[in-house]
Amino acid sequence: MPYLAYWLGGLVLAKLGSPVPSFPPFRDWIFPKWVSYALLLLMLGGPLVAQASPVLEAVFTNLLFVGFFALSVEGLALAWSVIDIKLQAGTGVKVLILVVVFFIASPFLAWLGFADNLVDFRHLRRGTDEGHFKG
Repeated sequence: MPYLAYWLGGLVLAKLGSPVPSFPPFRDWIFPKWVSYALLLLMLGGPLVAQASPVLEAVFTNLLFVGFFALSVEGLALAWSVIDIKLQAGTGVKVLILVVVFFIASPFLAWLGFADNLVDFRHLRRGTDEGHFKG
């Protein structure tokens, strides 16, 4: 749905004379490094701070879930990039492989995304720290 909203918004803004940059291809998605650092800080310091109150525990747990999901998406983008380079199959087969990988090895994808975010295996960082998604 967000992709559809972005595309439709781009059509409307283009009619008004304000072009919108195209959405980057999925294999090139990378988040800023602060996402990994924030998740690492949450994993290390979260249990200590969360002992203070149940509300803080719920906040830290939800932030961990969001962080792991974001890094799973980045790991999935890295997997898509590798599959796209190595396999000469159609897009449907590649999507099917990624769906299976996502449901079977989702925690592995999160750690793969964490490593890719810190090391930048695909050499996608244009500046010092930022990826496509400015935060």
